[in-house]
Amino acid sequence: MKRVLLTFFVIAFLFLGGAGLFYYFEGRRLTEETGREAQTELARQTSERSRAIRGVDFVKFFLQINNGFYEGYYAAACGADVTPKIKIDQIDYFDLDHDGREEAAITASSCAAKKGLPDILGVFRYLPDGGIESLRLRDQQFYQDGNSADIHRLEVKDGEVLETITLRKKGDPTCCPSGGGRLVYFKWSGSDFIVAKIENVVE
Repeated sequence: MKRVLLTFFVIAFLFLGGAGLFYYFEGRRLTEETGREAQTELARQTSERSRAIRGVDFVKFFLQINNGFYEGYYAAACGADVTPKIKIDQIDYFDLDHDGREEAAITASSCAAKKGLPDILGVFRYLPDGGIESLRLRDQQFYQDGNSADIHRLEVKDGEVLETITLRKKGDPTCCPSGGGRLVYFKWSGSDFIVAKIENVVE
């Protein structure tokens, strides 16, 4: 009788232990599957947002800012028959603010641009409500003591925003900026882009 009971307890222990292991591994499998599903959904949403920014007609967007103010402004400044009013010179897409979605770094020129330089530059992101937000570049240090800067291009390089500029010192004639060229790299601070590195351009 004791042998029978012992055998019963061994069998019950093995069965329950096996069931426990089964449920442990099954639960682990379900958890892993749920995690993968969540990651897949996040990737899908991220991809949709990235495609959204790539699908924006930025020429139309710029012209329609402030209820179409600039469309009228460029028509008056350049002539109603002049086309295009705005030309996109360069657009780079990259996840610059590390939110899992791409932003657009844009260099564009309007028909009213002076000195052959682009006059529309910025980094833009797509918002969940379908709006477009401009992200600030904190580069005021180049506009102190009467100095200014001609911005030639805004692009993405090695995951950072790169601004190519020529410095103008106070009193420089329009033709001849004397401050030299700079490559200004910006990194995301959590709220805006701050200067990460500055390189002098060797002529």
